[in-house]
Amino acid sequence: MPTSYYPLHALNVPPDICLPATTQAIINLVSQYVVGQFPVGFTQIVKSETTPIPADQDKIWLKVDSGGFPIGFFLFSGGDWEAIAPSELYFASDTGSANSVAITVPNYPHTALDNGLFVVKMNAANTGGAATLTVNAFSAVPIKIGGVDPYANALLEDHYYAFVYTGTSFEILNPSDAQPTIGVRVVKSGLAVATQTVNLGPEITGIPAPLEVVFVNVTAEYGYNPGDMVNVDCVCTDYTGAAADGPYVMVTRGAGVVTITLVATPTQINITNKITGASEQPFTPGNWTMTVFAFA
Repeated sequence: MPTSYYPLHALNVPPDICLPATTQAIINLVSQYVVGQFPVGFTQIVKSETTPIPADQDKIWLKVDSGGFPIGFFLFSGGDWEAIAPSELYFASDTGSANSVAITVPNYPHTALDNGLFVVKMNAANTGGAATLTVNAFSAVPIKIGGVDPYANALLEDHYYAFVYTGTSFEILNPSDAQPTIGVRVVKSGLAVATQTVNLGPEITGIPAPLEVVFVNVTAEYGYNPGDMVNVDCVCTDYTGAAADGPYVMVTRGAGVVTITLVATPTQINITNKITGASEQPFTPGNWTMTVFAFA
């Protein structure tokens, strides 16, 4: 920035002022009656909708739109006007689809997509795999998490996410946690003493982590109505009395499968009454189906 010189102006000094005895006191007195005056319109910030003239390239440019709304601050450097942070931060709402995010940024200050941070409210959840983000009329850019395609539900509907443009892709800075894959299988209508294998694929191929086995009522019994679910832990065997109570269902996990064994005959099975909490017997297998909830 070039050096500018502006003249100082003396104010009127009262005639009865005595000259101080020390140099410092003299300087203090003089400073009270000397002022510097900048020219009318002097500023180091140019506020305009259009690019400043070359003579103003030593100043800061506050770019505004046609309505006077500020777009951002710019500094002339390297032969071009460069945005000054945080003007590279943009907010927009997604108008695209699940894996094709699209946003409109009004008054985007660059003629080509440039590095910046885009905060986007999502229109739909992504489904996993390749996804893109399109800004204005620029070409679609791949979305990545750590350089790889986003997993399903990394972006959720009506949630806000920060995308940083790296020059080749948009990296999601705050993806939602990976959602567990759920496999639901109805084993059979009516229960009997048997060992049954429930295949969980193709959704789950490894050993399921959280796992829950429930009985689903189809015919009312002991206070339960059709659709009611009972965890298998609420059902037990009664071979020779309460002291010998044991599990009615034995569950073993495997890779992509769950093996379920029903270990007692109907007359030896107790179930907790939904209304009274009492132990009831016999449990009627034909009034129930069995469902497995397995999570990867």
